[in-house]
Amino acid sequence: MATFLKIVNILLCACIIVADISEGSTPTRREPNTKYRYLIFTKNPGLKLEGATVTSFVNVVGAHGGSVRCANLCIQSSECRSFGYEPSTGVCVLHNITVYDFGARPVLDTDWDYYGGDNGVEDVVDGDWILVFRGMNGIGDKIKDVWAATGLKNIPKDMDPSCYSVTGNCSYHYRSSWLDKWDSADIDKVRFNFYDNGAEVVSMTFNGTGSTKDNWYSWDRLLNNSRWTDLKSADPYHFSMAGQYNRHFFVSEGNDNKIDCGSINGWVVIIDVQKNYCRFDKESGPLPAFLYSSKNTKVSMESADVHKADVMAVFIKRKSGETV
Repeated sequence: MATFLKIVNILLCACIIVADISEGSTPTRREPNTKYRYLIFTKNPGLKLEGATVTSFVNVVGAHGGSVRCANLCIQSSECRSFGYEPSTGVCVLHNITVYDFGARPVLDTDWDYYGGDNGVEDVVDGDWILVFRGMNGIGDKIKDVWAATGLKNIPKDMDPSCYSVTGNCSYHYRSSWLDKWDSADIDKVRFNFYDNGAEVVSMTFNGTGSTKDNWYSWDRLLNNSRWTDLKSADPYHFSMAGQYNRHFFVSEGNDNKIDCGSINGWVVIIDVQKNYCRFDKESGPLPAFLYSSKNTKVSMESADVHKADVMAVFIKRKSGETV
């Protein structure tokens, strides 16, 4: 996304604000002893936030006097964290999230410019959860290899936003530096998610206290899940990141016989390599593939009840509640 990298900074001082957002209103100057507040909005040409990223109670849509006027409106709103501006019409839209929120839906649109006040942002967040890994289906790179690639870190402000959003297509997996400082991060909980077309289809939350980046995904650490009613009371044979052969993040009943396909009943798996013998291994499409039981219980991994997601994500929540 070449346009995303064309950054123009506009320094705005909140000592002069717009008292009335209607056209023709007179700007009001704060008193000299008022504490000044400075915001830097970074312009990202050709980028727009769509859908649920725009909230009705902070939207201000109408013809205004340029992007500076929109910025002043954003400064006045306690809810506004970013805004979009359409130069050809003068329309601005205020957002209560930024492009660095995982739920944002950034799209390329040459008619719009996106302005965010997040120049120092180092993390992508979902509320008080920090995104530490985002995997994309079908791109060829193995999830397990990128997860284990110590020293590899992606910096959101230098990236295409689609690579850390809930819906975007990306040619690589997102890996945060938090994976390399896991042991010192004071982690409270870990969340594992699958998404399909932007909708959450799998969510499991784990106890992260005292965990490592490789052992948090286990049955004894599972706190809850959003989909399956039988998982917490089950006794899975496999429940680990390592999984079984080339089946990673594998949760299943059965045994260690990888070719006894009919006995493999499970909940979720990531297929990184098509080297196993069962139909769900070989017919899962371009890899990696994120497979899950679409029912509220385990299913035969060979059945049509196994569906495929397009995005997987791992989040951490720190005990301090801090996201940076």
